[in-house]
Amino acid sequence: MEQMYDIVENVETYHEFVPWCKESQVMQRHDGGFKCRLTVGFPPVVERYMSVVTLSRPYMVKVVNSSFSSRQNSGNSDFSYFSWGTSEL
Repeated sequence: MEQMYDIVENVETYHEFVPWCKESQVMQRHDGGFKCRLTVGFPPVVERYMSVVTLSRPYMVKVVNSSFSSRQNSGNSDFSYFSWGTSEL
């Protein structure tokens, strides 16, 4: 489980192994998490995300995303949320 957590937490390297991830950058770190920016897409469709990630090693990763599409000029954004967790058996 630790190995999986390490992969999920290491956003800075996503662009090296996640298909169509063009950019993966941590903007700000704080106790218990960080804020990051991801750019994902296959031109001409490219999506940009700002994510707030909350961590509780090794049991939980919570992500709230704001999506800002390169196709949207209206200033609209989409939001998504997911939580990943483990538990002892």
